[in-house]
Amino acid sequence: MKLTSIGLRKSEVSSATAGRIRRPEKLESRPNRSVVLGQQMVHLNLHERPKLIAEVSESHKGYSQLILAGEALRATASELLKLKRLAELPQYTPSQANQIDVIKKRHVME
Repeated sequence: MKLTSIGLRKSEVSSATAGRIRRPEKLESRPNRSVVLGQQMVHLNLHERPKLIAEVSESHKGYSQLILAGEALRATASELLKLKRLAELPQYTPSQANQIDVIKKRHVME
């Protein structure tokens, strides 16, 4: 649509008829910035997800191994303390000697 300036004289103004004027098209509203950022993050997360899952599973595996190792160390230390207490006795009874053998076979010799 060509715009013209309005002059001082009436003859310089072009007539505007209904056939020549178009209705403006409906403007699209801008999407909310947080919605756009959220969609971009979802898109990024879908591409990053396999890497993140691999990293989480590796760290979970390491954490699980540390927990199991800690439990094994606690059990071994507990049994070694029992052995130490039994070894400090002046005399052993047959049941105490058997208990020492069981503890050694179960935890220390593994």
